[in-house]
Amino acid sequence: MMNIDYKLIGERIKKARAEIGLTQEKLSERIGVTVGYISQLERGISKINLETLGKISSTLKRDVSFFLTGVEMKSDVYLLSEMDKKMRAMTHEQRRLLCRIADEILKND
Repeated sequence: MMNIDYKLIGERIKKARAEIGLTQEKLSERIGVTVGYISQLERGISKINLETLGKISSTLKRDVSFFLTGVEMKSDVYLLSEMDKKMRAMTHEQRRLLCRIADEILKND
C-alpha cells in the first residue's frame, strides 16, 4: 500500500498557487470550497479527494501528477526516467538500433 503524504501535496498546491499569484481566497472561489479548507489542504491537515485535486489542478494549470509526485508527466525528467526504464529492458541489439534511430532524428533537426 502506498502512503500518501498530504503535507507534501499541500506544499505543492501552495507553491503552484503562489507561482501564478493566486490567493487562497481566489482559489477557494474558483473551485467552490472554503478558504479554511484550502488552508487545511496546504498545511496537510485535511485529506484531498480526487475531484478537488482535479479542480485545483485545472485551476492552477498543473498536471495532477505534479501534486502527487512532484514531477509533471510532460516534464523532461519524467520522459528521461521513462526512457531509462525502457532502455534497461532492451537487449544490447535493441539499444544499438535505438541509438541509430536517435542519430537519424538528430540529423534531421
